[in-house]
Amino acid sequence: MPSPRLAAALAAAATSLVLAAPAAADSIAYIKDGDVWLTTPDGARQFQVTTTGGYDYASQADDGTILALAPNEHLHRMDRFGTVLADFTTPVSDGPPPPAPPHRDDQTTNYFMGPYDPEISPDGTKVSYTYYWQHYTYNPILNVMENRLAGGTAISHADRLTSWDEFGGNLTGWKHGSWVDDDTLMRSDASTPLAEDVVFNDIAPGGGGELRRWYRNARGYQRFDAELNRQQSMMAMSGTAMEPLKEHLALYRLPGGFETEPEACFAIFDDVKRDKPPEAASWSPEGLRLAWQDTQGIWTMAIPDLANGCVAPTDEPRLLIPGAKHPDWGPADVPTARPAAPAAPAAPRGGGAGGPGKGGAAGGAGKLRVTVAKAGLRQALAKGLRIKVTAPAAGRVTATALKGAKTVARGSGRARKIGALSLRLKFGATGRRALRGARRAKLRVVVRAAGTRRTVPVTLAR
Repeated sequence: MPSPRLAAALAAAATSLVLAAPAAADSIAYIKDGDVWLTTPDGARQFQVTTTGGYDYASQADDGTILALAPNEHLHRMDRFGTVLADFTTPVSDGPPPPAPPHRDDQTTNYFMGPYDPEISPDGTKVSYTYYWQHYTYNPILNVMENRLAGGTAISHADRLTSWDEFGGNLTGWKHGSWVDDDTLMRSDASTPLAEDVVFNDIAPGGGGELRRWYRNARGYQRFDAELNRQQSMMAMSGTAMEPLKEHLALYRLPGGFETEPEACFAIFDDVKRDKPPEAASWSPEGLRLAWQDTQGIWTMAIPDLANGCVAPTDEPRLLIPGAKHPDWGPADVPTARPAAPAAPAAPRGGGAGGPGKGGAAGGAGKLRVTVAKAGLRQALAKGLRIKVTAPAAGRVTATALKGAKTVARGSGRARKIGALSLRLKFGATGRRALRGARRAKLRVVVRAAGTRRTVPVTLAR
């Protein structure tokens, strides 16, 4: 549907929105004056994480771990007080670009640029980053050096140099990686004209990387920086058009999650021509607030729940942090003060079947327990696979079912407190194709909650 101006949208629905109360422990990571900062969503409490300068990008995992782009093309994994836990490079960290080669018929020059926009996965184990590949070659007919620039996305472990082969190779063509969950990456900003604006990849060590083509806008807009909310019900995407006054941030509703075509609802933009569109959108954990950047700084705005249709907003954009960039919203709180002395590293906690966990629950509360309901393969494919989870603490719970390295089903929920909740893992089109015709399927159900992980083997028979 057409995207009306925000002012008209405000006038059309001044009383149609009831907003959820902001979560008390949310935080937004951002970059200002070369350092990493954290702020509460209302801007009332801000905390400077680093003091050395030179940082250009930061993202945060659900447990508060920060992954930042440091000087000299390094990546820094750090805690919320700026303590660097890992300092590593990537295969594209090859230093500054060399000068353009001279006009010589015997010279070809290739080099990488990057990494850019490193995004840590919600569980803090993986990082996606954008790269560019510059290729020069001599054209003897025209007697000139020709160049070609290509781009893509690569995956790394979040604490060490990682070859592309560990995750099935580099992902070419689309950039601006954004994690839908721990095993699914959304990409946008296609390098090839007329390609889809948004695609997905399943990410797993040792393989995966299956490309799922999803959405292409046919109206001549350039679309990039796509971002889903955690509920997979809404999407924000930056865009620009050939006509004036169209640099904007577009909002979409997803009636059936990212398995279905998104529906354009409205756009946020000014009546003044911008140097560049609003970008770097990031959703709040409950999915009803949005942060983004423009040339003035970081803005926030309440977004209506679009589950039942395109509802115009009643809130207006608010400039939260002037002069800041690259907001990344997460569920961890903002520290109130630095510790007097560095804390000793905590002993790792067990994670149950399938290997050690990824750290204990806050306060050491309880253990993560998982029970998979009995079901036949046909029933599971049609109605989903039901599991019962005993969460060790309040917070988001995610579950994925894997066949080998391929994700075939997924589900998520939120534990309001320590205790049991039920989840249903839905098999998408990719999962149904992978299991089509099988009489028996051996799967692994991986459940993550409160920084812990548990893996349960499951066999489904027809």
